[in-house]
Amino acid sequence: MIELNLSWENLESGFVQKLFELHGNKLDDNSLSFADNKVECLLSSEKQWHGFQLKGDLSFSFIENCDRCLLEYKDKQKTQFKILLTNNRDLIQKENDDTLWFDKSDKLIDIGPIIRDQILTTESIKKICNEDCKGICQFCGKNQNKQSCNCDSKQTIDNRWENLKELV
Repeated sequence: MIELNLSWENLESGFVQKLFELHGNKLDDNSLSFADNKVECLLSSEKQWHGFQLKGDLSFSFIENCDRCLLEYKDKQKTQFKILLTNNRDLIQKENDDTLWFDKSDKLIDIGPIIRDQILTTESIKKICNEDCKGICQFCGKNQNKQSCNCDSKQTIDNRWENLKELV
């Protein structure tokens, strides 16, 4: 599990663009692979009447397989987030995932779960290595980014599906 523990003293004094390097292998989801195995977090803290406002920028890279050509590539991601740390019960709502309760008696507060959620929501649904990716040939299986093939799409027809055309 990703952990980013902030101390009460650091929050109270405030900080701007403080760099935290987190380990990507601590994300408890084995479906993601991080390049360089790190997540960089630039975090700022500002004291407010209700607690603290945290603003962060996350930078990381996934190792993905392209959905078109099946080759591995590095997918660089950046995202921003805001977190409200408060001990005001009126501001805590079940629907608001970016508000965390803290007790002044706690010495540390972990914002790792929110960072984990931010990382998981940035993963692309369609993974393409680049906009110009030609993919693989559906007939011979060659990667058309590396070499062209001589397959004729009109010549190679799969007759198993011909009966379905009659239904349309």
